[in-house]
Amino acid sequence: MKKILFTIISLTIFFACSSGESVEKSILEQINDDGSVYSIDDFVKSGFKPSKNYDVTNLPGASKVVYGFWKTPNKVPADYEIRIYLSHEDAVNIGIKYAKERSGETALLDESEASWKEGLKEARFCSGPTRSGGGVNCGLPKYNNFYVYSNSIILCQGRNIEESSINCEFLINSLK
Repeated sequence: MKKILFTIISLTIFFACSSGESVEKSILEQINDDGSVYSIDDFVKSGFKPSKNYDVTNLPGASKVVYGFWKTPNKVPADYEIRIYLSHEDAVNIGIKYAKERSGETALLDESEASWKEGLKEARFCSGPTRSGGGVNCGLPKYNNFYVYSNSIILCQGRNIEESSINCEFLINSLK
């Protein structure tokens, strides 16, 4: 009886320890260069559905910016703003400033504050009572995080930074 109990306990410990070691989360760095140069077509091939092309005249360094959606693996559509730059260096050195301005709790979503005015309407999320009247707040950021992936900056929808990050990683992983 002791041998059986010892064997059961040993196997339980072995499987508990070994299963913990094999579980790894694939977490991307927020700034990552895989050496590729991406275009909007690469995102479209992964299932991204473009809705609007933005004028990039006043967005330094950007060659193309598109707003659209992509269905996450659990089939929930999420909105994205994808900005394409000529190089990873341009995305980092020029684009991050403007991505920070458009995302997170400190996003500048009013035309009087934002450096780049295109797409401000789509970058807002509305919250609040709708049926009972009262104040609806449309000054909340839709994009709570962004990732720099090679020569692209991807602003991702999410109620908080964690959800936005997950949505960014879903889309980036679909490119691989």
